[in-house]
Amino acid sequence: MRIHGFLMKRFSLLSEVGNEYRPNDEFFAEELLHKISLLNLLQQVATAANETSDPESLLQFAIDRICRIANWELGRGYVLNRNGEFEPVSVWYSREKDFPNDLRAVLEHDRNSEFESIAKRAAREGKPLWVEDLREDPHFARILSVGKTSVKSAYVIPIRVRKRVVGVLEFLFSASAPEASLIEALFNVCSQIGRVFERCESEELLREAESHYRKFVEQVHAIFWEGEGKPLRIGYLSREAEGLLGFRSVRWTGDDLSWLSRLYPADRKKVVHCLESLSEGDSVEIIFRILAQDGRVLWFRNIVRAVKEKGIFPKLIGVMIDITKQKLGEEELRSSREQLRALSARLQDAREDERIKISREVHDELGQLLTALKIDLSLLRANLSNDAKESARISRELKSMDGIVEAAIGSVRRIATELRPLVLEDLGFLEGIRWFGRDFQDRTGIFLSVERKGSEEKFDKDISVALFRIFQETLTNVARHSGASRVKVSVEGSECDVVLTISDNGVGISETDIVSSKSLGLIGMRERAIFLGGELKIRSEHGGGTTISAKVPLEKKEGRL
Repeated sequence: MRIHGFLMKRFSLLSEVGNEYRPNDEFFAEELLHKISLLNLLQQVATAANETSDPESLLQFAIDRICRIANWELGRGYVLNRNGEFEPVSVWYSREKDFPNDLRAVLEHDRNSEFESIAKRAAREGKPLWVEDLREDPHFARILSVGKTSVKSAYVIPIRVRKRVVGVLEFLFSASAPEASLIEALFNVCSQIGRVFERCESEELLREAESHYRKFVEQVHAIFWEGEGKPLRIGYLSREAEGLLGFRSVRWTGDDLSWLSRLYPADRKKVVHCLESLSEGDSVEIIFRILAQDGRVLWFRNIVRAVKEKGIFPKLIGVMIDITKQKLGEEELRSSREQLRALSARLQDAREDERIKISREVHDELGQLLTALKIDLSLLRANLSNDAKESARISRELKSMDGIVEAAIGSVRRIATELRPLVLEDLGFLEGIRWFGRDFQDRTGIFLSVERKGSEEKFDKDISVALFRIFQETLTNVARHSGASRVKVSVEGSECDVVLTISDNGVGISETDIVSSKSLGLIGMRERAIFLGGELKIRSEHGGGTTISAKVPLEKKEGRL
């Protein structure tokens, strides 16, 4: 548009000149030829700018023609890099053949010359500079004297890409100041040259982006694809497919829907339904498996977006990222966790068996011994001597010993009960926690209430023991850490599962402690629930108490991760 406007102005000017002067006027002829030469200059530069991708060659082309049209002795082009520094390029024009030999060498190597400083100043200020008489500067006069030239003036004009200066055109000449039409032509020439610079920079940025893209694809092991239609047909598949899957991209593309056969059979229906249900602007992420050429099963994460196209159906653009290593790692981790969970369950079973054994020995053997000792003490008291004073003293001591033995018997019973909750077998789970709750309340002074909701179902041994141990561990934590004054216990049963909920009004548990691997008690409770196919949830607020809820199915399911 700028060139078109300039040409229209020039034709208008030619028309005015034709009306003002007679055809045989010599001045008119020269003026007309000059205007035509400027028009030719702009046309030639515009054509060259469209055809070339080398800014330096275009600089040389433009400087040659400008100097010939303006009859200027010397022209030079500069190129600036992205940091605003002058590149060591050599774009010259000289009217006289022998002129450049001496002067050019001085200008190339003398970085303090006035000639170069003008260019730098024009680049820094971003506007043209006109120096009428260079010979008044002693330093520049010395440089000009080397080449024995008659040039006395300089005109410098920057080349811009948007707001940034990318180059400079400099001209040295002995003629008078350039007229307005020539200056306007120079501005348009610089605009055309700037367009080439901009195009080259864009191409360079594109190459850099493509390089980054290739590195990215190589690192993430990704395949880019495009497709459309129902049924979906793949129109493009990037070449990375060959390296990852072992077959060429053309094996996926086309109208024969061959790409479906590459999907893992169990995943085909899910993938097709998900992709074909996308509407314009939708995006989705799918994880599925693909069969490689060598028979391997590879996992991919497919990120897809539907974009608007001219057709009836939206075009799908996607990237498939190889996550096989991640999936294998997850599978190994899952297997390891299952093995650890199975080991933990065996250890818990072994511990319960050991508790039963110890409880039996403590209750049966130690309990019987203490009972026998208590009987012996009673008999001894009955057979005291007739000495009343001595008898009273011994009776007091025996009574004290009897109290100690009675306390020991109580401790043995309590320990045996904690080791093996016989009350669960005798009374059931609900009465068992009520009995333990009363004992907890007596020992700690913390009020505890038990509420039953729903139907009362009988639990098998594993469920009863697991929930009872969770109940015991929770009350231990309440007594040690919560500072609570009240505990509420709820047991809710149904045909499918049972839910044990324990709430207190204590200080609460921090989120860090809930997820901490050092909270072995909480981890143990969670593992007990998970092993039975259930779950354990902990809700707590600072100063608002803590609620622990264990939900276990009545029919044992496989524990989940």
